[in-house]
Amino acid sequence: MNQGPSSAPPTPPSAHPLLITDFLFRARDMFGDKEIIDHVDGAEVFRYTYRDYADRVLRLASALIASGIRPGDRVGTLAWNHRRHLELYLAVPLAGAVLHTINVRLAPDEIAYIVDHADDAMIFADPTLEHLLTTARAQRPDMPVVPIDADAAPSGADSAIAAISLDSSTRTVGSCPTTGSAVARS
Repeated sequence: MNQGPSSAPPTPPSAHPLLITDFLFRARDMFGDKEIIDHVDGAEVFRYTYRDYADRVLRLASALIASGIRPGDRVGTLAWNHRRHLELYLAVPLAGAVLHTINVRLAPDEIAYIVDHADDAMIFADPTLEHLLTTARAQRPDMPVVPIDADAAPSGADSAIAAISLDSSTRTVGSCPTTGSAVARS
């Protein structure tokens, strides 16, 4: 019985790994002109296309790598639900790291325990939530905490990384490819 040139059985769906980052490329390639609209308290604060979103995520992943994040590192986020957190949600895995979302409802001591147990290499935090990291920062003073500026009006080369503060305990290891700002790691 001749089944023609395509007699090989189809590749089963399980042969392709399920990666969260595939959502980024599918959205960019199939729905690039569709918009993501960010609202705060019912008011639109920002809008951009999936194509622009993918570009920002890829640049953020590059900035994470330039800052010293390596495959397998844990990157924590203590953030509200907004576009900057969405960008981190895919940039961290694209950089080869593990995204560690930290529950904003926990007490500072609980957060410190979890951050220490996870051995987070870096944490991105909304400024309104940074006070929850006081104990964690005291226990791990060398761990960079990057403020997320969710309400800043974006500029052409804006990045989801606000900036990593440079002080006497940090050293510059590169610059953010999107803003040129120094990116540091203790």
